[in-house]
Amino acid sequence: MNRAVLLSSFLMLAACGGGGGGGSGPSSVSTPAVTPAANCDPQPVVGTARNDGLRIANVQWLQVVGQDDDANTLLRGDKPARLRVDLLASSSRNAPARRELRIEDPKTGNCTLVSLSGPARVPTTLDVSTLANSYTVDVPAGDMQPGARFYLYMDDASGRSGGELAQVTRTLAPDIARPANETLFVIPIRFSGSNGYAPANTGTLSRLLTRLHPLSSLTVNTASAFTPPSALRAGEVAAASNGGQYSGSLIDMQNLLNEVDDRCQSLIGGSSRAATAPKCLGVFPDNLSFRPTPASNSLYTGLAFVGGSTMITQSLSQVDQTSVSSAYQASHWLTDRALTVAHEFGHLLDLDHAACGGATGLDLRLYLDGRLGGGNGYDVERNFYFSSSGRNSEFADLMSYCGKEWSSDRGYIASLNYRTPPAGAARMTAASTQWMKLTPTAGGWRLQPVSFAPATLVDSGETLSVDSERGNEQLPLRQAVISDSAGSNSRAPRYIDLGDRQLTRLALPATDALPGAVWTAADWLRTGG
Repeated sequence: MNRAVLLSSFLMLAACGGGGGGGSGPSSVSTPAVTPAANCDPQPVVGTARNDGLRIANVQWLQVVGQDDDANTLLRGDKPARLRVDLLASSSRNAPARRELRIEDPKTGNCTLVSLSGPARVPTTLDVSTLANSYTVDVPAGDMQPGARFYLYMDDASGRSGGELAQVTRTLAPDIARPANETLFVIPIRFSGSNGYAPANTGTLSRLLTRLHPLSSLTVNTASAFTPPSALRAGEVAAASNGGQYSGSLIDMQNLLNEVDDRCQSLIGGSSRAATAPKCLGVFPDNLSFRPTPASNSLYTGLAFVGGSTMITQSLSQVDQTSVSSAYQASHWLTDRALTVAHEFGHLLDLDHAACGGATGLDLRLYLDGRLGGGNGYDVERNFYFSSSGRNSEFADLMSYCGKEWSSDRGYIASLNYRTPPAGAARMTAASTQWMKLTPTAGGWRLQPVSFAPATLVDSGETLSVDSERGNEQLPLRQAVISDSAGSNSRAPRYIDLGDRQLTRLALPATDALPGAVWTAADWLRTGG
């Protein structure tokens, strides 16, 4: 048989199939066959039949979570990944001499050859609990580019028959999204003489969030300390007579989130979309806590706007529990406060809660039990791999309130899709010329023009009376979603896009909790509209 015909034949066969893991079982969708570029041709050796059952049984990409290599694989560009290859044989035998991955650059067509490392003898059964029995290679961030192709070849120098070659060669064509580079402003909150804090080395916080979320990079900037103008004034008086400590309510915490969000708007500039706008983390000091009741032992440790730009959490100094040496140990290898920051950041990536541990505001895109669906996780910083298969009482979704939390594959893909702007996103938002934020406060409503609204808004049941050149209109207000707030969003701001109207008057009717409010064109001008 002509060698070119033979090569095309086994590559088409090798491209089919998938592997176990990721919580969804083997895929029934075949990856389309891709013919290698000339300089990435693995040049398989055609020889006699070996009859040893050597085969690539499973290929999985590890980028925070494990994803089987199939038509549904979705990875982040400019973010390193580990490739796991499960090579099996009918009986124990030496590892093949050629364990090669060829990486084709989508822009230049150049090919990089790297070798996979793994056990000296080929396993006969698949073990998803560990990487020790798999062949792996780390693919650098620079090689994870949209359109990249990967050619895998695992065989001895003497080769094998044409029919057997299809079992030791695989062409990989994952969907790699373009890079996502995030900016985060850390805002230390000042209360009763103390400032909130985060790790002095901003790279620590950057690495924490890129370890758990589909971000290529994250730049951390530390803003000057922020004294909330009104949210906690009464608390400072109480703290002065209580040794400097104050326990606020959920309403206090929601008010603080709103005021930090106003501060955030002044830092992040004129972004047009919540998904791609810089984000803000307000860290409150240790002399301030928030509880369901003053005597409660329970704490509210963080709040965030779902699909928004602002979150607040307890301060943190340490991210890793260095005494933990394995993902399978009883304790998590990340600190509770670090996991809180990562959880709240998940809300900013438009994820709501996973159904485990009594969470409210459930995100139906995640696993219904709030776990990881039997999938795998990988922490590139600690080189920790784990499988949740058979361990559903141990591991849980980062967006849950129970177990040893890590990102699920469903959450990772949902937030990756959210953080990747669709084609034409700028054109889609160009008509939104007058976003208005209306925030409920202790004294009434605060009016503020903003560049964008959170991506997640719900009907508030309220209307805004608008006078403009179009006459009087009653326009519905949409309400932001404050997560981690036990179902109470009474202080969530409302948003409205007033388009190109030339405003003369705005009026909001009174509610059971707040008086009505009226703004004129002069008020609008004073707020910067």
